[in-house]
Amino acid sequence: MEEKKEMKKRKKEFKRARRKATRPWKFLTWFSLPFAVILIAATAVTSMFDNSFSIFVGGTFNHLENRDDSAVYYEADFASKEEMVHYGLKLCQQVEAEGAALLMNENNALPLAKGSKVSCFSNSSVNLVYGGTGSGNIDASTANTLKGALENAGFEVNAALWDFYVNDASEYARKVAGMVATEGAKVSECPWEKYTDAAINSAADYGDAAIVTFSRVGGEGADLDV
Repeated sequence: MEEKKEMKKRKKEFKRARRKATRPWKFLTWFSLPFAVILIAATAVTSMFDNSFSIFVGGTFNHLENRDDSAVYYEADFASKEEMVHYGLKLCQQVEAEGAALLMNENNALPLAKGSKVSCFSNSSVNLVYGGTGSGNIDASTANTLKGALENAGFEVNAALWDFYVNDASEYARKVAGMVATEGAKVSECPWEKYTDAAINSAADYGDAAIVTFSRVGGEGADLDV
């Protein structure tokens, strides 16, 4: 009997000692688990979009071995970055001009005479789609607005209606799309009953033309709906 009691006592002491010894490791395991999950996910994402991250931080993940600084690896077509950007903008303007299609021009409504007073309708007029999602996603922070472009072309734009879309109807604006677009990033429009009297009445003074803009975002992870 005494031997059995002694054995039970030793077993209890052993279990107690084992729990005490493993308690810090259990705590460390549960404490580290969330960080491990985040690290694994971050590693997967950065490996997929390493070039995008390197461009964002202004660096590169590529390393050239046996680099010769005196060697000419490629001949630049431009003398500076500014010259390259200027050329790219001009090329984009040419491509857009050649790719635009005039589907209908009833009663020779176009071209509009310079100085015409116009009203821009729809949330999309103040939130143009400059690019798609995924690899089509671009930085449009320096792009001109439709209002600015029209004014540069010599037209007068209805400022009251424009400000209505920017301020009063901002909650109905299309969400900004990034790498993957959500449904809210595709298309959105302000309900007619939400228009203020000031916005509606302002069109009378800018009635030479009504310019209505439709836009939808498409790209990787968010193809345009048919």
